[in-house]
Amino acid sequence: MKKHSSSFCKYVFTSLFYLLISNTLIAQWDEIGSCNIANQLCGFDLTNPIPGLTIGVKNGSNAVVYGVNPNGFKDVQYGLEMQKSCKVSGANDACFTDPSVLKYYVYYPTNYPNYQTCPLLPVIMVHGGSYSDCGDIDNPGIVYMCNEIAKRGFVVFNVEYRRGVLPDRNVVPGFPDLEYISAQQELAVYRGIQDIRGAIRSIVMRERLLATASDYRIDTNNIFIGGVSAGSIIALQTAYQQSQTSQLDVVFPGISTVLGSIDQNYYIGNTTVDIFPKIRGVLNMWGALTIPLNKVNNPANFFLSNISRPPVISFHGDQDHVVWPDTEPLYFSRDIVDPSQFNVNFGRESRCLTNGGTYVLPGDYTTPDLATIGSKSIYTMLKGASIPTELYTDCQMEHGLDCQPGTQGCAAVTFDSEFGTHYTNENDVNSYIAGRAATFFVTVAKYLNNNKFQMSKFVECRNDRHGCTLNANNKLDDLNSCTAYTPATQDDYSCSDILNP
Repeated sequence: MKKHSSSFCKYVFTSLFYLLISNTLIAQWDEIGSCNIANQLCGFDLTNPIPGLTIGVKNGSNAVVYGVNPNGFKDVQYGLEMQKSCKVSGANDACFTDPSVLKYYVYYPTNYPNYQTCPLLPVIMVHGGSYSDCGDIDNPGIVYMCNEIAKRGFVVFNVEYRRGVLPDRNVVPGFPDLEYISAQQELAVYRGIQDIRGAIRSIVMRERLLATASDYRIDTNNIFIGGVSAGSIIALQTAYQQSQTSQLDVVFPGISTVLGSIDQNYYIGNTTVDIFPKIRGVLNMWGALTIPLNKVNNPANFFLSNISRPPVISFHGDQDHVVWPDTEPLYFSRDIVDPSQFNVNFGRESRCLTNGGTYVLPGDYTTPDLATIGSKSIYTMLKGASIPTELYTDCQMEHGLDCQPGTQGCAAVTFDSEFGTHYTNENDVNSYIAGRAATFFVTVAKYLNNNKFQMSKFVECRNDRHGCTLNANNKLDDLNSCTAYTPATQDDYSCSDILNP
């Protein structure tokens, strides 16, 4: 169950401290010095860890708490979800008002040349777990991934956010793999975006105020974010749903009336810290972006007003029936008590809302209310807009990497979620993803988001490209990228070509 400290005075003092000095922060975005870290990292083969690099970690009792102001802060716990999914007997519904649950771990190189004076590129990672209290930042997968990215010369932040959800398991008629979206789920995603935006602001503010006392330095002008599954959905929404009125209020209809605006003052980094356009790129691991139905045929149009549209590198299973890799309709739950599912009303919620009242989902539950665009559709959208993007598809993979065959509780016969690498375990595939993301991020930072990628779609195909050397066509060279298809035909290549040659 959730644990909340009672150190109210500590948070009041910290809030006042940051409030008093935050005004000195606003105009200090430009980095001190010119280390040109992207040029340095481009000299390494980031498909592998940098040789000899050691990683320091701030976790456990040394984790950094980024929630500081308890006024108005509310966190929810659903006893039913705790009992069913987390196997916590006797758990009850509860609301918490202590923001000390908001914390992050830091993974950073300790011996990179001039690492205390030369700002390194930061990556903010968001763990998965279906927004349930059963998942947290100690998940072995996200911990391993954060370490692997740090080993390639980045400072990585593993961020905790508020969780708590009641999933509606009713299936939409005509869609055997599509479940309704509950009010509790919509609220959970919105809370997650509030927290991750607050975490990014807090990381920036701490760097500005406390950098000389820190074990690492970060470049706050070039911030990268990423996530896994539910965490990737939060990361993508954080990067792309920038406007409250024209975007967030559209894809989260009515939620701002009960949870407040997307930018709250529950965090070290207050709302004067602008994170756009400092977010330069996104690592998307089987996530999706939400859009209104009338933008399905032209999703790019929904984001035209953005301050920036950051590049995205995506990994997705072609057989994913949880978060579809292409375009998926979203149906809101019905506003009625469901006797088949513990008498829960998935269409409305009144517990633990910041502004009180009751949140009721709109719609009639018989027609779609919104849509999501998964990795394939995101790739098509960004490619059409000449925004740098890469897409990695595994043709056998479902939602998430396979468990290890032969281990306790794993029903898989073979390990198939390997993206053409022929690796046979989750750690090696995560290392591959970390290497591809590191190379993508460094290239984006070096070339200021210009589209330098000659080849950017990889279907069941290992990509060994490294470095930032351009060829005669002013594009990145493709080193052993794919033998199954050529750059000229990559956008037409699909899993059907692999499975039905």
